[in-house]
Amino acid sequence: MAQARNECDFLELDTNNQWDVLSELDDHTVNGWKKRWEIVNSHFTKEAAEAFIRRKQHDYPELRVYVESQYYAWEFEVIKAAILDGTLVYQPKPAPDTEPAT
Repeated sequence: MAQARNECDFLELDTNNQWDVLSELDDHTVNGWKKRWEIVNSHFTKEAAEAFIRRKQHDYPELRVYVESQYYAWEFEVIKAAILDGTLVYQPKPAPDTEPAT
C-alpha cells in the first residue's frame, strides 16, 4: 500500500506519512507510540551544537539542541574550571620549519 501510494518503502516515508498510511488500514488501531531522543554529542556552546547539526544532519533522522546539566559530569566540570581559571589555554602549535636542514 505504501509503495503503491508513495512509490517508496513504508520505512522510507517521513513519520507523518507513515501515520497517514496506518490510519487508512482496515482493522488497524494505533494505541500509542514512544518517541525516544538520544544524546549524540556534547558541546560547550549552542553555536557549536548548531554547527554540528548543520554538518552531520544527513547522518541522523532528526537533530535538535537540547540543554542538560553537566554538573555531575566531572570531566566537563574540570575542563570548564580549567578554562575559567586560565589553567587550560589554547596554544597553537608553532608552524613547522620550512627551511631545509643543512
